[in-house]
Amino acid sequence: MKFLYPEFLYALALVLIPVIIHLFHFKRYKKVYFSDVSFLKAVQQQAQTKNRLKHLLLLISRILFITFLVLAFAQPYFPDENSEKQQNELHVIIIDNSLSMVAESTEGENFNRALQAAQEIISSYPENHKFIILSTDGFKPKILTKEDALDQLTSLNKEAKQKSVSENLAAFHNFIASSKYNHRYNIFYLSDFQKSTFTWPTQLTDSTRITWIPLTPLPVANLSVDSFITNTPYHAI
Repeated sequence: MKFLYPEFLYALALVLIPVIIHLFHFKRYKKVYFSDVSFLKAVQQQAQTKNRLKHLLLLISRILFITFLVLAFAQPYFPDENSEKQQNELHVIIIDNSLSMVAESTEGENFNRALQAAQEIISSYPENHKFIILSTDGFKPKILTKEDALDQLTSLNKEAKQKSVSENLAAFHNFIASSKYNHRYNIFYLSDFQKSTFTWPTQLTDSTRITWIPLTPLPVANLSVDSFITNTPYHAI
């Protein structure tokens, strides 16, 4: 059980008030003198037993009233097991920052599309989730808060030196193996998946889920020289 507003639990100290009232009776009794008090003592014995039971029940009811009132303000709840698992997930966003990402698509440059998609992914999760932002030119993984992850996206640039998909995932799993973090890993891989750099990874484990997000550029016609004809028999080069 957890509480939505646990600070209200401090108000449980108010249960001391009825306890103090129960321990110290503030009612003043009036003295009446009788010549024979034997009968009154028998009546007093019965009255004391009833009064003790009455005061005890009243004390319990007051304590329960204060306790339930405080709990109502604290709003207890039983967390969903699935939500607990989601909070233990680490979201890893790998962005292809190779030079091929300058290619245009119908929605603009692929690299900018990748940054925008990464921003949307991060923004879709609650504040208490953790992230790792990686680029494909070699990286040093670091666990970030949601705000820090959004800030790191602005520092990514396109680079010529690149590693393959398998090399990037292998480096990430080496980091996981050497770290003390025990999370499920939810990987988002944003790339144009060039044949020269893409090989199917073999390092995936049961605790890792990967989502491939392809960014396909517009087709570009290649130009080639088919024939060369001149009007003179020779040319100087």
